[in-house]
Amino acid sequence: MQASARYAGGGGDSVAYADMSRRMQVDLRIAYGRKFEWMGLSGYTDMQVAFRSAGVFGNQIRFDATLAVQPFARTTLMLQSFSVLTPGRLGGSYALSQKLQTSVLLDVTETVALQAGALVALRGVRSAAERGLVTGVWYRF
Repeated sequence: MQASARYAGGGGDSVAYADMSRRMQVDLRIAYGRKFEWMGLSGYTDMQVAFRSAGVFGNQIRFDATLAVQPFARTTLMLQSFSVLTPGRLGGSYALSQKLQTSVLLDVTETVALQAGALVALRGVRSAAERGLVTGVWYRF
């Protein structure tokens, strides 16, 4: 379980770019993860259900999932799905989006990995048609 708060520190103009309707947002999340071995490959899966307050179209229900396998000693392939539903008022407007992200993680050292991938919005109602590249640095502790 996880609880976090988000704050748009860039002022009122930054709120729209952070997917928020107010400067403060709360995220309550339940996550379940499990390691597995499949056809000689080690991997893991992670599933999360969350409630996030104050989205652009109101409160949000979020469903996130990750599937990762390690085909080589220092390489991990990862597929992630991010889904958001904003129910809205009965008969009123709502928002729905689903995004898919694929990534490759390369272990540089025992504690540092580099991530490169792509993100695409599969579908949505009142959501942006996002497409882009993803990069990251992971630190294991």
